[in-house]
Amino acid sequence: MISLKVTGMQCEGCEKSVQKALVKIDSVSEVNADREQEKVDFNFDGSEETMNLIKAKIDELGYKVVG
Repeated sequence: MISLKVTGMQCEGCEKSVQKALVKIDSVSEVNADREQEKVDFNFDGSEETMNLIKAKIDELGYKVVG
């Protein structure tokens, strides 16, 4: 499982919106967003293209991937 530090999630609804958006990406599964720890954990195919899609989707939702 991979973790990304993600800032800007303020509530349970934020976590759910990230989870729902990321599982729609092919090759992404088991998404867990945690606003208190400011992280999103997920499994994916390991490709750079998929990682770029994940980061772009998080950004599109109004949150920020840090690092």
